[in-house]
Amino acid sequence: MAARRPYSLANGEDECDSFDFRHLHAAGRRCRRNNDRRRLRRRPGASCQRHGSARISGRDQVLCYHLSDQRLAEPARQCLRKAPRRRIGGFGVPSRYQLRRGGKTHGLIALVHAARGMQGAPNVAEFVDPALLPSGPVRIAEFDGENADPLNGRSMGDGVYAKTPWGEIAYRLAGKPGFDRVSDEQMLAPGAETMRELFGGEPTLILLDEMSDWLRRVRHIPGAWDQLSPFLKNLLKAVEATPTAAVVFTLAVGKSGKTADAHADDAMFVADRMAEAESVAARKATLLNPTEDDETAFVLRRRLFKAIDEIKAAEVIAAYKALWMAHKDILPFEATRASTMKAFEDAYPFHPEVLEVLTSKTATLGNFQRVRGMLRLLGRTVTHIWQTRPADATAIHVHHIDPGFGPIHQEIVTRLGQSQYVPAIRADVSAEKGKQSLAQQIDEETFKGLAPYTEYVARTAFLHTLAFQDALKGVNPERLRFTMLAPALDISFIDNARQRFIQESAYLDDRPGAPLRFQAEANLTQLIRREERNV
Repeated sequence: MAARRPYSLANGEDECDSFDFRHLHAAGRRCRRNNDRRRLRRRPGASCQRHGSARISGRDQVLCYHLSDQRLAEPARQCLRKAPRRRIGGFGVPSRYQLRRGGKTHGLIALVHAARGMQGAPNVAEFVDPALLPSGPVRIAEFDGENADPLNGRSMGDGVYAKTPWGEIAYRLAGKPGFDRVSDEQMLAPGAETMRELFGGEPTLILLDEMSDWLRRVRHIPGAWDQLSPFLKNLLKAVEATPTAAVVFTLAVGKSGKTADAHADDAMFVADRMAEAESVAARKATLLNPTEDDETAFVLRRRLFKAIDEIKAAEVIAAYKALWMAHKDILPFEATRASTMKAFEDAYPFHPEVLEVLTSKTATLGNFQRVRGMLRLLGRTVTHIWQTRPADATAIHVHHIDPGFGPIHQEIVTRLGQSQYVPAIRADVSAEKGKQSLAQQIDEETFKGLAPYTEYVARTAFLHTLAFQDALKGVNPERLRFTMLAPALDISFIDNARQRFIQESAYLDDRPGAPLRFQAEANLTQLIRREERNV
């Protein structure tokens, strides 16, 4: 008997055999997420920069999420609690504070909100000791490389168009007079003393986000690339010499200090230049990962679900454990490790391979932002499960991420830039409405009345294909079994479906020794054979 599922679907109208996604967050909040993102990209000091002052007032708090919203909660806690104490108007942060990996943007939001005194937040003590909050105004300046325009200049107000990080920071700290003090038009980095003047002797917080994006845009502007290093060195010198100033910067690199995504060279260049600047200032930045791997699961659960029945969840997880132990000889060794069980408990209702695939493979794509990307993709997956209610979904597996479902298809093709795989998706995985893909045809012929085993195999192989490096693409038979196996699925049918799909697929990599993975171009020989069989 299949294990019962301890979460109800969507709006609580019915429980569908205890399939408990009760009060599901994902389905109805797409518009709200978009509004939040637009608010985030507004300038933190924009509403109070008149007369050369960038002091923060309460007027534009709307751009910072209310800290009562659980979406922000965990990354905010990590940033505010882990930060060593350096006084900025009473609020303690490091002089140099480096955010890496997931939750970086939420970490920046948390720090800005704290520098403003947490006005309007009902649960301040949950995040930071209220006694540490600033007692007076704090100057805040942020640079967002994603929205920078080094060619035409970004409109700042007062007829000012800033092309450089120092130009934007100067304007936000000291208005137009401050902007006029730096060489923005010539793209020449200001000296440390000039940067100190911009602080005006007041508590100052500077945020640098997505610097590698700006770097990519100036690649072909003569001399601009070379100015990043002196800018960072002089900024850190100025901050180090100012007891009430701090700089916070983000880096898209992992625990090892390396990155494997599509923009690895630019990200590593920024990381190396920042390391050089720190060595000149003779002091290292404090490194924080706002969302560690185990915290990622926590954030996803809080964001997507209001409640999960932990008692029933334990029963389901135990059923999976029994399956993994029974088939351990044909599963990867990780299947029986205690750490895998712990990961499942932390991430449930998500199967541990869901987070593994998204963090180790999908996250290497240049357009995939780790936590936000997961929330979008998994939010759409949960919505689709709510709509289709598959009988086998005792947990959410990789194969429940359906690239044929419109919102998920759009996310993969448009946002992740994987349009080259559209022919493979439509021909082999999930066809357009009114048609059948190869996987769907095999399921109709071989597994009618059962779970769509072949389509599940195809979806899993496709998600494993979405990676930047070829070495990461694909899945072997042992891991495919582990990824798909569930109380309601038969492991022999998984193998049967895999073999049938390999025999007939026109888009799988058919080179000797290749794992199960898709190619963008069809195998013409296989296409001809398929057409001959259909005659």
